[in-house]
Amino acid sequence: MSEKEILTRKERERAFRRQEIMNAAKPLFASKGFNQTTLEEIAESAEFGKGTLYNYFENKEEIYFSVISEFVSRLSQIIDEAIDSSESFVEYIQKSIRDLFHFCIEDQSGYILFVREYSKINTETIIKDTEVYAKEHGLNFERELNVFRQAAEDGIICSKRPERTFMMYRMTSFSTIHNIIVSSCHKSTEEINIDEEIEIFSDFILNGIIKHPRSIN
Repeated sequence: MSEKEILTRKERERAFRRQEIMNAAKPLFASKGFNQTTLEEIAESAEFGKGTLYNYFENKEEIYFSVISEFVSRLSQIIDEAIDSSESFVEYIQKSIRDLFHFCIEDQSGYILFVREYSKINTETIIKDTEVYAKEHGLNFERELNVFRQAAEDGIICSKRPERTFMMYRMTSFSTIHNIIVSSCHKSTEEINIDEEIEIFSDFILNGIIKHPRSIN
């Protein structure tokens, strides 16, 4: 076996161990917060000795940032994949909602940490400049915003201010996901009917709430 193959195997093993630690730390950070979570608790949850953690991360901050970075990068991929694989605005909306809902609800701890950092509604935030941090990990809503601008230009959506429409769409998406997670906090992921939630929200976004739209004086 070549040295290159041995190093590759070691790299895979290292990545696997890092992921185990991150998976153990994520629910602790989400439920207890960054300050109240200790390295001892993370090590115990990961079934490692505390000293072993230092073989993969320099400190608790690096573990936390790695957890957030992983979530942000995956979120960016979901948005890009929905845009790249859709042939129409409606198809894009349907794919975006479906994949975003599944991802966030299946990774509830990651979603809670993401919202905590990016909403700025919690005093315990670690990332100082979320906009810069997001772009560093591929999350740039500008591309998604351009989809809405093009849809407005093509007359697909009735909006003179697609930027505001996009912001309301994205904020409503995250708020709905958050409400689903909060309302089902005592249920397992398997007990949440994600597809039904997706169908209801998609219908709301694409069709509105009025069955027969009419001018209101």
